[in-house]
Amino acid sequence: ASDVSYNPQTKTLFSVMGKNPFLVELSLQGDVLRKMPLNGWDNPEGVTVMENGLMAVVDERQHNLTIVKIDAATQQLNKADFPSYDLGPSKDQNKAFEGLTWDKRNQQFVLGEERPPALFTWKSDGSQTLVGDKQKLASKELDMRNLSALAIDPRTGHLL
Repeated sequence: ASDVSYNPQTKTLFSVMGKNPFLVELSLQGDVLRKMPLNGWDNPEGVTVMENGLMAVVDERQHNLTIVKIDAATQQLNKADFPSYDLGPSKDQNKAFEGLTWDKRNQQFVLGEERPPALFTWKSDGSQTLVGDKQKLASKELDMRNLSALAIDPRTGHLL
């Protein structure tokens, strides 16, 4: 698994897998509830649950973020059916955007570039529309070799 995100509405986990791209829904005990092929993705590395059935998936190889809508009947996702946003180039094609989380309080995505580690935000109104451009966050605290996953603590709003 490349990333995992909790859905408080369904009380399940969602994870993306990359070699044969798919999204999997898991019980909190780790049982596979369903596997949904991700048609049109090359290397999904990040996933985050938003609200109202919306989720976002980052494709590291294609350098984009796609906001999808799923429900209990969803069996597969076709990338061409959803809006995608270009994340721009990275120094290393396979060390690009991997970390992704939805910051509900600030109505924005937080994106992490793997290497060299960098953080970005991109505003949204919680729908499938992004506002403006992604913004780089200045940080002197990214004392790490690479950044592969992100999460927001819903109780405190702290970035993990």
